[in-house]
Amino acid sequence: MTFGLPPVSQERAAWLSFRACFPYFARRQRNDGYIDWRKNVGSQRAVGWQVPLAFLLGLDRDGIVELHKVKDAEREKANLTRLLKSNLIQESLGTPGKLRTRAAKVARQIDKLEADLQGFQIVSAYDELVADANRLQAQIEDLTNANFLDQEMISNLERALADERPPELTDLQRVYAEAGVVLPGISLAKYEKVEEFHRAILRNRHLHLQAELDDARARSTQRRQTIAVAQRRRNELLTTINSGGALSHYRQMDAQLIQLRSEHQQLTAQLELHSKIDLLRSDLKVKRAEAERKITHDLAERASAVDRAITVFDEISGSLYDQPASLEIKATADGLGVFVHRPDIASDGVGKMQIFTFDLMLATVCSERGEWPGFLIHDSHIFDGVDGRQVATALQTAHDRLAAVGGQYIITINSDDLEKAEREGETSFRNFVVKPELDDSEKGGLFGFKFATDVEAEDEADE
Repeated sequence: MTFGLPPVSQERAAWLSFRACFPYFARRQRNDGYIDWRKNVGSQRAVGWQVPLAFLLGLDRDGIVELHKVKDAEREKANLTRLLKSNLIQESLGTPGKLRTRAAKVARQIDKLEADLQGFQIVSAYDELVADANRLQAQIEDLTNANFLDQEMISNLERALADERPPELTDLQRVYAEAGVVLPGISLAKYEKVEEFHRAILRNRHLHLQAELDDARARSTQRRQTIAVAQRRRNELLTTINSGGALSHYRQMDAQLIQLRSEHQQLTAQLELHSKIDLLRSDLKVKRAEAERKITHDLAERASAVDRAITVFDEISGSLYDQPASLEIKATADGLGVFVHRPDIASDGVGKMQIFTFDLMLATVCSERGEWPGFLIHDSHIFDGVDGRQVATALQTAHDRLAAVGGQYIITINSDDLEKAEREGETSFRNFVVKPELDDSEKGGLFGFKFATDVEAEDEADE
């Protein structure tokens, strides 16, 4: 195998494969491979370049993969937190303690409603019974009020009957005597007739009052009897009503129970999310610390491999610039950090030359372990913005290094750019140029294009 990779069955889980490693030896412009020395694809995730680079640099990958899993879990935790905030019932209830209190209260309400519904009896014509009970209550109140008025009348009549009596004749005589008037016998006889008349009037009044009193008492007695009957009937109705309820009331209670159950489910789900987030938070802290420790420990344990990569990078960069760039490899919170510190040079091509230096360093250290494809390929984009003298130096450096390890540096470059490099670099690369040739076979072509011969062109014109 070209890179000494693990079995294919282990590649996907470890983010390591031939396809992940090979692009560092053959970058492609259309994949944004000439933008960042760490990436061979513009949209590449951190773990997508950290794992193959660690492998190519001779470092361990376990800590990087573990940290990647931790970061995925941290993103899941963040998603759970957002989900929790978006699903809170009505207004935010805040802490898990408040959620738990609310859940307990709702659970008690559910238990009570379930018990009520279990013992609930639907009463036929419930509303009509309630209406009858209300009607009887109103009747009882009306009769009671009427009895109160009659009772006052009875009291007044009884007092009037007790107070009614005719005046005594002796009293009249005493009045006259006191006035100095002597009443003859004839006068007394007339007064007796007047007294008799007066007594007759009193008797008639007494009879009238007694009749009124008897009527009032009779009405009161009748009302009390009617009230007693109405009260018995009303009590019967209330007993029936209290034994159950209307179907509409049952449905209302059932709907309330459904709503409370739904709320309790949401509260329970939120409490579970809180618990899961808390567990994730504490667990991820431990796992992150362990993964970062593994990366740091591996860098210390394989310091020779790190130092070799830094040294080769410095040598290559020093051959290209008087102020060379430097390579730094260290553990970071994001995993394996691979940094290139560029020199303060006002040149558009400095960034591309750092990619060139990085790729040549990788090819060198991999060749020393015997795990590389045997070549390094670039196209002319690697030298965009670079002056001809530096292009010539870079081409010569790449050739010398790779030839020394039995490898080859390949670049596709326009002839005028090559001539500029030769002119400004005062050197010649003619011995390295491979000129494209077309054959006259049916499968002939160049760069995916088929070119017609003179005969074919004439035939096509005749057609």
